[in-house]
Amino acid sequence: MAAAMVATSMSAIDLVRPAKAQRVQSIAAIVNDDIVSMFDLQSRLQLVVASTGIKVTPRLRKRLIQQVLRLLIDERLQIQEAKRRNITATKRDMSQAFTKLEKQNKLKPGMFESFIRRNNLPRKALIGQLRAQITWQKLIRRTLTRRVSVGQEEIDEDLARLKARRGQSEYRVAEIVLAVNTPEQ
Repeated sequence: MAAAMVATSMSAIDLVRPAKAQRVQSIAAIVNDDIVSMFDLQSRLQLVVASTGIKVTPRLRKRLIQQVLRLLIDERLQIQEAKRRNITATKRDMSQAFTKLEKQNKLKPGMFESFIRRNNLPRKALIGQLRAQITWQKLIRRTLTRRVSVGQEEIDEDLARLKARRGQSEYRVAEIVLAVNTPEQ
């Protein structure tokens, strides 16, 4: 990915809240020639809180703001790289993403828009997130497809391994890292 100049505003991390109009107009970060506004940050934060159902304390809010800002910066970089390679999220891609979200949320087809309104979710933030995910997936798929080649021998080996282990217990192990800045956390 191209090197990126990223600048963040201290107001994005600071818990001091300026007047609403000022907060909406201020800049949270500059990613190359693209701006992440405080409105973008607040909208995505609202989406994260609504989708997880967590109770936000001032301390958690401060940590979430930092994480969401990093996420928005990464998404802007991903979209910029996809755009540089002429990769976009089509209307069909977006429609399929909404259909998938309807299924995940056990909604009838075409009901996701009303779900967004009913739950007071920021539509623009959700669409921006979906667009970033779709374009990045397309870019990765396009890049890796040229480099990855699976031979019949590898397929046969994996199938034989799976057949040999049939009925045995399997465990999925993962490492979870929780960053702690101070002993009080």
